[in-house]
Amino acid sequence: MAGMFSIVPEPLKATLQLRVGSTSDWAASGDYDLISCIHGIHYVGDKLGLLRKAIASLRPDGLLIANLDPENLKDTEGKSLHVWWKTECLRNGWKYSTRRHLLQVVGRQDWSVTCTYLGADDQAGPNYTGQPAVNSYYEVE
Repeated sequence: MAGMFSIVPEPLKATLQLRVGSTSDWAASGDYDLISCIHGIHYVGDKLGLLRKAIASLRPDGLLIANLDPENLKDTEGKSLHVWWKTECLRNGWKYSTRRHLLQVVGRQDWSVTCTYLGADDQAGPNYTGQPAVNSYYEVE
């Protein structure tokens, strides 16, 4: 997680917490009103594991907004899990914009991910943003 936050206006200091840390060992310390990750998940190994933790950390009316390119989700043969991802979004009632690569989840859920994380490739090359990305490999169950 990046730490380039603007100065928090005085009226918000009592209610707004901005945190910096590693996504790989992040553990929620409460329930969140808003979790956002704009163009950050591209660089994470276990993208789906991070999303699972984040979605489970929302308040009942909380909001998660995150960019995710499903072309960086791969199966054991290196094929895209794009169709699987779209099905998961529909199954769980999430909004996903293919054009904007934007996921929106409202409310805490215990997402039973139907795949196992196998590892990542940080030499995947550029994604739709033109920036280098990480491919994440999963065994779909």
